Amino acid sequence: MAKIAILISAMPSGFFGILFAVDYRLDSAATGSMVVASTLFSIVTLATVIALLFPF
Repeated sequence: MAKIAILISAMPSGFFGILFAVDYRLDSAATGSMVVASTLFSIVTLATVIALLFPF
């Protein structure tokens, strides 16, 4: 159960970036860059977490 929780926490947080951007009244360019950055970082994070938690 702990492995699955760690894996889920490594998922991209693009949705929350959009919510924070709306709260802080940021423009759409800043919102889009947050979503893209979150997705790119999550690719590396997810690959690392999967390799560490679920070895062959």
